[in-house]
Amino acid sequence: MSWKKMVEVARKNFKQLGGKMSEDKKVLKAQREADRTISELRDQLDYERIRREKLEAQVDLYKREVARLQNQLETQSNMGSESSYFVENPKKKKGRKKASGDREGGVFIRRNVTIPKTTRSDLKIF
Repeated sequence: MSWKKMVEVARKNFKQLGGKMSEDKKVLKAQREADRTISELRDQLDYERIRREKLEAQVDLYKREVARLQNQLETQSNMGSESSYFVENPKKKKGRKKASGDREGGVFIRRNVTIPKTTRSDLKIF
């Protein structure tokens, strides 16, 4: 047997008998480090998932609130336009009454008889 084969057989026997080699210790250490990293990343992923779910729930609440406020604003603007219609409508009627009032075609002049006719300040137009 060659020298390399004898060393390999000795290593296998050592492992079978419960011996631990420095190479195996390095591999186990690297495996533990990898497992710990994976565990930490899974925990972080779970945390981010829960955080995202909470934020999505909050976004849903805000969307509902925005929809409610838009509906309320629309209702108020509709009521506001109706109330402004009722407010504007009488003003228009009053304006029409003045334009087409009972006093069509005439001007009333009031004269004071005791004051002479030569002064125009005495003439009043109603």
